[in-house]
Amino acid sequence: MGEEEGDPPDIFMKIIKKSFLAFALLLLAFPVCPSQAQMTFLEMNGYYRLRYDYLYRLYPKNDRGEDIGYFIQRFRLEPAIVAEERVRIKSQIDVLDDTVLGNNSAPAASYLDHSLTGGNTATGIYGDETATIRVKRVWAEIDSPYGLFRLGRQPFNFGLQAFLNSGDGQTFDFGDSHYGETRDRIAYFSPKTIFLGNGELMLAYDKLIENPYDYKHGEPGGFLGWLTNPNTDLDEYMISYVRKGTIWESGVAASRQIQFQSKTRVWLFDLYGRIKHKYLYAAGEGRFTTGKTTVAGEKLDVNQVGGLLRGGADLVTEDGEFDFGLESGYASGDGSGKGAEQTNFAPDYRVGILLYSEVMDYLTRKAGAASLTRGGIANSVYARSFFKYIYAPRVSVMAGVLWAYPDKVDHIIAGHDSWLGLEIDSGVEVKLTRRSSVGLELGYLFTGDGLEGDFKDPFALRTKFQVVF
Repeated sequence: MGEEEGDPPDIFMKIIKKSFLAFALLLLAFPVCPSQAQMTFLEMNGYYRLRYDYLYRLYPKNDRGEDIGYFIQRFRLEPAIVAEERVRIKSQIDVLDDTVLGNNSAPAASYLDHSLTGGNTATGIYGDETATIRVKRVWAEIDSPYGLFRLGRQPFNFGLQAFLNSGDGQTFDFGDSHYGETRDRIAYFSPKTIFLGNGELMLAYDKLIENPYDYKHGEPGGFLGWLTNPNTDLDEYMISYVRKGTIWESGVAASRQIQFQSKTRVWLFDLYGRIKHKYLYAAGEGRFTTGKTTVAGEKLDVNQVGGLLRGGADLVTEDGEFDFGLESGYASGDGSGKGAEQTNFAPDYRVGILLYSEVMDYLTRKAGAASLTRGGIANSVYARSFFKYIYAPRVSVMAGVLWAYPDKVDHIIAGHDSWLGLEIDSGVEVKLTRRSSVGLELGYLFTGDGLEGDFKDPFALRTKFQVVF
């Protein structure tokens, strides 16, 4: 791949891109089977959630106060316009998205400095001002006789959702979804046919970056320079195949990411499988990334590996349902701290309350790391046991134990070649009505000698209230 920085994209990738777009437009041009006239109408789903988080000794000594507590909320709307039987325009709109309650625009203000009403702000837990209303996703779905098309800014899941997780829905699990995998994409999902072994084939083109920078002239903007220059764009071409049986499911995905300015040529491979027989189940997912890129003028080899294995039992009794099991996973670390060797799990794949979700997230943000964990699993080997009991129809309880050891000493997450921590978690949820519930989560982390920073066994408490519609 010997392109110079100013060279246009190579002919091979031009052919792939134009062929895929032509194929998509050709299929869309075919007439859809006629159907009876149908009135356009609106479907609405979503939820409202309110949390109180209390964190004790989360930060190293002399870094911040010993404890912090705050309320945080989100109101999510998921309207869908049904244009006809096979055509929908879907969207996701967040109101006060993960906004901290109260007025924090003047943090040094005293009681007498402000009126007791008004002055509320829309600020997140990291102090960033957010829009009161955020339209996060809008996409069209066309279910034609030739397959399903999805076009626009859309959520994306794959496999066990350990690496590609849309962060949708409200489930009784530790922590919350805050991010979600969102793609600007054109995707095609094939019908399940004998030709494909009754599996589903997906082809997708993703525009990951359309960079507003004309590096030829060294200045942003300027007569559409950033739109006409393809060298700064980061494009991804993906193909996946998923097949489901009576008791099993498996799939594989491969994608190619290309950016000409940074000489990025990266392959990503993801495969998973799961099986359930009677009350026993097992599942696993692996991800491998390889290729080359350039960061700050330095050429880097990208080699990232991650995966997990899970097994357990799911028992249904007369008065409820038990789910218990074991899980072990691995995310490669990078001792250089540049992120080329580091694998990050999806930040919305939660395995506990403190170690990954809070402590490691804090460490990477404080260090200004090239690859923030955002609460996801990174640079470690972990093992956990979990237990969940749903007492029909009102009460659910869960518990878990998590242990982790670093993969590499990077002086961002891991400061020493020793265990990172042992975490004990528990939680309870009570349904108030069919669509509303309250809950409580507790987590305690026995910090190991491997963690960077002087932590001392932090503790977390989270109260939960939510309405789902």
